[in-house]
Formats: sequence, C-alpha cells, structure tokens
Amino acid sequence: MAKKKGHGGGGGHGGAWVITFADLMALLMAFFVMLLASASQDKQKLADASGSLKDALGA
Repeated sequence: MAKKKGHGGGGGHGGAWVITFADLMALLMAFFVMLLASASQDKQKLADASGSLKDALGA
C-alpha cells in the first residue's frame, strides 16, 4: 500500500495581519471618539477638560 503524502502541519501561519488590523481599528476608533468629543466644545467644557488633564498628568 502506498504511503499518503501529508499536506503539512497544523494552521496558525499567516495570521499576523489580524493583530495589525485590530490595532488599526482601535486607533481609528479612538481618533474618531476624540474628534467627536472635541467637535462640540464650548469654552467652559474646554477649560474643564484641560484642568482635568493637568490634574491627571500632575502639571
């Protein structure tokens, strides 16, 4: 009886693009959330946000 040729081992090769794609989607989502958050700012909200960032960063 002839021996069957195997087609290689298990999967798992070539999936590195998924991590890159997930990073891209996360960055795009964060960018658009920041864009939306800063689109309708008045002076009081902007002062509150900058004060909050200064407190968080210890400046």
